[in-house]
Amino acid sequence: MYDGLTISTPIWWAIYIGPQQQKQPDGGGPGCMLYPLIKKCDTQPRVTIRNITLKNIRSTNGVLPPGIIRCNETNPCSDIKFENVYMTGWFTALGLGYITEYAVGSSHNVYPDPGLTSVSMATPTNLDLFSEFVLNYFKN
Repeated sequence: MYDGLTISTPIWWAIYIGPQQQKQPDGGGPGCMLYPLIKKCDTQPRVTIRNITLKNIRSTNGVLPPGIIRCNETNPCSDIKFENVYMTGWFTALGLGYITEYAVGSSHNVYPDPGLTSVSMATPTNLDLFSEFVLNYFKN
């Protein structure tokens, strides 16, 4: 359980639950530091993620959307709980929220909603919106 955290102006994802961001120690693998701009970021079914509670967490002025919760289709995250978690930043004005894939759980008194479900599924809407926004921003 993570309880009573205050995050001010995170420059990366305030909440990140999922595959490792760096490359393997031998330098292999894609790493995930630029996900979702670079889509190659495999999840691992051999790693089980479950029983995680985020409670009484506040994050303000986020540079990126509030977070990523990415699990594997054949071994989804389970029993993920968000309680009294409130995130703000520029992303709220654009309607962007968490990037959530294959995570089962619940949320109560949370903003924005992390998109946890009662069944395993991917919800790529925020991923697509965020990628489109960033690519268009740098195109101009």
